[in-house]
Amino acid sequence: MSEITPRMEMDKAIKKIVVPYFREAGFKGSFPHFRKIESEKIKLVTFQFNLSGGSFVVELAQCDAKPLVTSWGKEILPAKITAHDLNSRYRLGSIEQSDHWFVFGKRNYESGYEKIRSMKHYESVANKVIACFESESENYWLNLPNKSLKHQSLRSLDSF
Repeated sequence: MSEITPRMEMDKAIKKIVVPYFREAGFKGSFPHFRKIESEKIKLVTFQFNLSGGSFVVELAQCDAKPLVTSWGKEILPAKITAHDLNSRYRLGSIEQSDHWFVFGKRNYESGYEKIRSMKHYESVANKVIACFESESENYWLNLPNKSLKHQSLRSLDSF
């Protein structure tokens, strides 16, 4: 049997708390990609975990409710489009074009990174995702920013 990791615990909390919330809000798809196809637009939400562990971003995007044709000519059907297919994305929790990561543990090159915290800790991070989604998503989708947040370097994270 494999060892339980902080990432596995974070995934459990997201699937327990955030995924049902998105389903209730009308989103379809499976973790980490969700979409809500409306008459004219598709609202997209994608989770992306830090390769070094310990944190993730939640990106929002929107496109027309029709097949997306990439710059190299590939057609992606509306039911398969993800936020990663678009260049213009917003990182949930970012304030005034600043980068934001939801931190749930240490990076895998830091001492003690494998430490498992209580499920309440991971659930608290999942609830922060919902709080940010509730306070930012509709404003983002109604007033798409002119500049998208590019993948910026990871700034200093809270230490444990």
